[in-house]
Amino acid sequence: MPDFIVRESVIAYQFAREMDARELATLIMPGSPIPKGSCSTTILSQIQQGGLVSKRLKNKYKIALQSFLENNLEDKL
Repeated sequence: MPDFIVRESVIAYQFAREMDARELATLIMPGSPIPKGSCSTTILSQIQQGGLVSKRLKNKYKIALQSFLENNLEDKL
């Protein structure tokens, strides 16, 4: 788990949203109040797979996630 997660947590898929690269950059810049960290590929995969089966993630995001995962798999082959 990222070190800023200090207790058992869940992913709130219902709050997924789109943002452009500029908006994302402001959230990940040094000094941003948004906690940052990294997680293992295993945890990331669990988050992604959870999104695909979540009843709370909008279908447009499920489609985008599935496409991303398929394209990523093709790139590895």
